[in-house]
Amino acid sequence: MLARTFARIDKLAWDMDARFVHLKITSFRTQEVILIARYGIESISASSGILSTKPKPAAVRCGLHLPEGKPVEIDLKLAMLSQLAWDSGLA
Repeated sequence: MLARTFARIDKLAWDMDARFVHLKITSFRTQEVILIARYGIESISASSGILSTKPKPAAVRCGLHLPEGKPVEIDLKLAMLSQLAWDSGLA
């Protein structure tokens, strides 16, 4: 699946009961992107140098540095923000 940027999503798996998401993405060029998790990010892990900004607890955005042509794996533990917080821009 292709992302809105110049990147391909190689793998996307989740368990919403456990609030866990695994993502493998390969960028077609070196770029900075913003990952948005609508319910917030409790924790995130990725290879060294991938997280350009470490999100604050429950933040909905996280900056990523994607190298050209190198598959990157990212694991997210989702927070429990309410839909109201996302819709009103509180997050």
